[in-house]
Amino acid sequence: MPCLETDTGQFLAQSGAILSYLDALYPNTTLKLPDPFQAAKMQSFVDMIACDIHPICNLRILNYLTEEMKVDSEQKLVWYRHWIVIGFEALETLLDQTQYCFGEQPTLADVYLIPQVYNALRFEVDMTSFPKIMNAYQNCNQLDAFIKAKPENQQDAM
Repeated sequence: MPCLETDTGQFLAQSGAILSYLDALYPNTTLKLPDPFQAAKMQSFVDMIACDIHPICNLRILNYLTEEMKVDSEQKLVWYRHWIVIGFEALETLLDQTQYCFGEQPTLADVYLIPQVYNALRFEVDMTSFPKIMNAYQNCNQLDAFIKAKPENQQDAM
């Protein structure tokens, strides 16, 4: 679970709470959309990732499948690919052909999407059916903030 320690020694857990806090702290670099309908559409996209895709495709669940349920590696990949493809099919329908998920600037949607695509590629999911998702992924990965956020660029990366 992600956790943020503030400058004052306070802790915040969970991505949504952390991102909301950072968005309020830095209002000039908001990740939200100004149009209420587009903002709600983007929130729907984010919620699909946070509530439907991530909980069943995260490492904790995948490890449980292999360690506790004794599912073999191939069966685990079948599980993962099944759920990520279903989720990505739904997400793809919500996107227009723009530089990022919801326009020409990264938004909260991109912040939530990019780690899921990273993992899908790591688990060799065929992404050819998701051109809008891959477009956002490729564009985000040209930005310094996304490059610095990659797992292999973290201090605790092995």
